[in-house]
Amino acid sequence: MKFFQLTPKIELSRDFKILCFYQTFIALADGMIGLFLPVFLFEHFHQSVHWVIVFYIVGYLLYALLAPFGAILMNKIGSEKSILLGRFFSLPFYLSLYFLKNDPFLFSVLAVLFLLFFRLFYWIPYHVDFVSFTEGKYRGRQMAYLAVLGYLVSIGAP
Repeated sequence: MKFFQLTPKIELSRDFKILCFYQTFIALADGMIGLFLPVFLFEHFHQSVHWVIVFYIVGYLLYALLAPFGAILMNKIGSEKSILLGRFFSLPFYLSLYFLKNDPFLFSVLAVLFLLFFRLFYWIPYHVDFVSFTEGKYRGRQMAYLAVLGYLVSIGAP
């Protein structure tokens, strides 16, 4: 069995294992919706690829511009509260997608805003926690471990 062990065994901290479990669980949910969201938006925007692209560009552009403010907020309230608050914003995001058929413009704006708040409050502290829960010497391996878990779940999600 020594043949298969090319690198030394890595001890994973309890916090890192919890982070992996949580991220795997989230990857399952996000993988199921993320695959079909562009198609869903395409149908609700009267089969306009233009508006689907605008939806994504506006969402990511706002996130890129406001990420420093998300980091400031995380410092004020703490990473655990920020992650919980971020997850809270995913529910109104999904609800706004549900009501998209009633008023596509209003509910797409709300969806982008709720998704923005989710990203600001969730992803920034997630990455900070990831760095603090991993060892610098083995961070690349631990990141690969987490990525493989996410990819395996994403493959099975649809």
